Amino acid sequence: LMATVAPEVLSQALSERAEDVPGVEQCAVWVTGSPSSLWVQADTTVSQGCEVEWTVAELRGRLEDDVTTSLGTRPRQVDVLVRLERSASRRSVSQTVTGQHSPETTGNGDDA
Repeated sequence: LMATVAPEVLSQALSERAEDVPGVEQCAVWVTGSPSSLWVQADTTVSQGCEVEWTVAELRGRLEDDVTTSLGTRPRQVDVLVRLERSASRRSVSQTVTGQHSPETTGNGDDA
């Protein structure tokens, strides 16, 4: 499937969708790897008044869901670099880096 969707096109679409998450001011998304082992990286600036933990959780969930919908498989990992917008000084300050591996699918759950 990745052959039919260029990584640049997927990255741009994910970036645009990410900016629809409440609290996200700007977001750039990159995808690397193969469709069966995709790594999603997002560099995002969040608004000063937002609930950062909630915004990051929503952003990660949106990216994971959009990749799963587009490619039919969950990304291997979703990393989010978060910058807190500083409107008074007009610069962003890096606040935290979060990463989370997607849950692995082991089949139908039958170990036999």
